[in-house]
Amino acid sequence: PRPLVREVANVLDIPFIDFAKKPSRRSLRRIVEEMNLTPPQVAIVGDRLLTDVLVGKRLGLYTVLVLPPGPPRSVVAKFIRVLERRIYHLTRDKLAVEAPR
Repeated sequence: PRPLVREVANVLDIPFIDFAKKPSRRSLRRIVEEMNLTPPQVAIVGDRLLTDVLVGKRLGLYTVLVLPPGPPRSVVAKFIRVLERRIYHLTRDKLAVEAPR
């Protein structure tokens, strides 16, 4: 697992699954079942509005949007980030997500 994910989970004393194959709904449903929890009891943390947050909302999970770990690695990734930022500002009230700082 990535060190930051492990560190945060350890501090909070919560179970976690790194590399959960998101945004696969099937994979996330399986993980929720394996943890023996209901969707509202599970949080998905990600830096992508159009994948991580969207799939979490569709499954009824608690969603946490964080800042990306670094600059986009390609022109396509940069375009997607600009698009996500615009969508975020247009839908933040409906999504009930707070802007990462």
